[in-house]
Amino acid sequence: MLLMLRFTKRRMTPIEALLQSLEAMLGELEPYLLSPELFWPLSSHSRLSPRDRLTLGNLLLCFDQLSSLRDFRDVHSETRLRKFEIQWQQSQEKWKSAISSKATRELGSRMSLWRAYLVDMEEGRGKSYDYHQEVRNRVIMERLFDLEVDRSNWQKELHAVDHLLRALVVPAEFIWDKRLQSPYPPQTYWFLYRLPRNKD
Repeated sequence: MLLMLRFTKRRMTPIEALLQSLEAMLGELEPYLLSPELFWPLSSHSRLSPRDRLTLGNLLLCFDQLSSLRDFRDVHSETRLRKFEIQWQQSQEKWKSAISSKATRELGSRMSLWRAYLVDMEEGRGKSYDYHQEVRNRVIMERLFDLEVDRSNWQKELHAVDHLLRALVVPAEFIWDKRLQSPYPPQTYWFLYRLPRNKD
């Protein structure tokens, strides 16, 4: 579900894994933005899983995870993270239009995936125990609005899927790893503080 959790099995710390992912993503960001691809297979780092893809949403979540793990970062990782933050900021300034366009496309794709999951769950075909993983699409949708995506254009669709979701879930504690909670306040990311009513 999350880069951090997946990489802990590879004998590297979560911080190292996330920094390695950022390096790979940022290293291929320019060709990605210039390509028609939405889910870009990473090739620049041999240790990354072939299942990992570069998208703007995945990049933002990687930054989120590193932000939430600030208490575990050392001087070396702080320096590397600061370098990547500057690189990302410069890319946003240089490729503002391309980033906005790609973010809009990704938001549409994530919306379709999320809506399909919710409809399946409503009709009893979806697996409610997958909610922890599937809700990642909704988190990414929210994060993509930070990339010059006009929220008003999506308000109707967001309202519809959120209305459907509220009928399917009940309040819960933060459902991801507690170490990742700080970037996701319950007021905005309320769907990370819910669980399906009927778990399989």
